[in-house]
Amino acid sequence: MSPQFPGPTHDKPRDRQARPAPVPAVDAIRDRCLAMVSHELKQPLSVLLLNLGRLLEKMAEPDVEGAVELGHAMRHSIRRQARIIDDLFDLSRMRIGKLRLDPEMVDLDEVVHAVAADVAIGAPDRDLRVDVDTSVRHWCKADRVRLEQMLSNLLDNAVKFSGQGGCIQVRVASVDGFATVSVTDDGCGISAEFLPHVFRMFGQERSGGQGGHPGMGIGLALVQELAKAHGGKVEAQSQGPGSGASFTLWLPMPSSATGTLPIPPRGANALPMSTPGS
Repeated sequence: MSPQFPGPTHDKPRDRQARPAPVPAVDAIRDRCLAMVSHELKQPLSVLLLNLGRLLEKMAEPDVEGAVELGHAMRHSIRRQARIIDDLFDLSRMRIGKLRLDPEMVDLDEVVHAVAADVAIGAPDRDLRVDVDTSVRHWCKADRVRLEQMLSNLLDNAVKFSGQGGCIQVRVASVDGFATVSVTDDGCGISAEFLPHVFRMFGQERSGGQGGHPGMGIGLALVQELAKAHGGKVEAQSQGPGSGASFTLWLPMPSSATGTLPIPPRGANALPMSTPGS
């Protein structure tokens, strides 16, 4: 009997099923998004837990003043986490045209000082400073809540990418009928290749901050959308890695909205950024 040889080899259905299926691109994007959301939400919780431990120590001593300061820092961490969640919802609503603005005449300098002070209270324990520079009073027509949201995101971004002992400069000015707010840090900078994409969702090159991991880029993406909705814009500048970065928000300003009186005394414009109890 002559031997019989098998014909051309074909994969059996069982063999094909055993092979691992390639991961669809949408799954990879989903996994990356989930990882970034987890990091963004975890960071303020970590600061909150740290300050809670310090608060318990102050209560045991007892140190009422120190406990109050830590309480403010904890409240800031909670607000920051709430804002991250709000930013996600707001960005989604902006892109489908369902976010309504309630514009009013706003004292821009007052809002800048208030937001800078709030950021200073909850800044990480890195001996940072924020210098606010205003010379005349500037008014603009904007949704105050959204204006605070834009400024908070720009300042939080600067804090995130600034190193130990760094300085953040905030300058309010008027240029060609626009009120401008520039937030400049001396942190890790942005490369020329990434600079055009800095406002893109899910894209952050500047991973050299204290967090150690890139975030989602929610805040900057939302700032850009809100600025456009106000009839303005936001720009980013950097000379490259290691040279810091500057973000400038432009908002339309009525022709008679720039005052000539000096800003009333508000204490020192330089706000130390350190976690209470350090």
